[in-house]
Amino acid sequence: MPNILSLKRVPRLTYCALASLLALGILWIMAPQQVPLVLYKLAFIPLAGFACYWLDREVWPMAQPSGYLAKPWQDSPGFVPGAADFEVAPGCALLFLGACLRQALLVIAGMIAMGLAL
Repeated sequence: MPNILSLKRVPRLTYCALASLLALGILWIMAPQQVPLVLYKLAFIPLAGFACYWLDREVWPMAQPSGYLAKPWQDSPGFVPGAADFEVAPGCALLFLGACLRQALLVIAGMIAMGLAL
């Protein structure tokens, strides 16, 4: 008989969202005038991540991580347990790693910069 708890999976970041809502509720009780300002500032952080992601795509259009895959990811037949989701083209492993790191660091840097600027 399967374990009942394993059948009920909680969506990702549920606990983080609940903790954020709890903190927002406490803020609402302690300083309700600050809630709109906090929501306003929080909206800019994902916006910065989105902008930096598209900046990366515009500045390096030919060096996207998907460009180093062995075959287009759209042609993938499905999930295979124990295997990589997408195979990297031979000899391009370091280029793929560099492209992934560049894109992630650019997005993170933009989000941190926006968070610190507010």
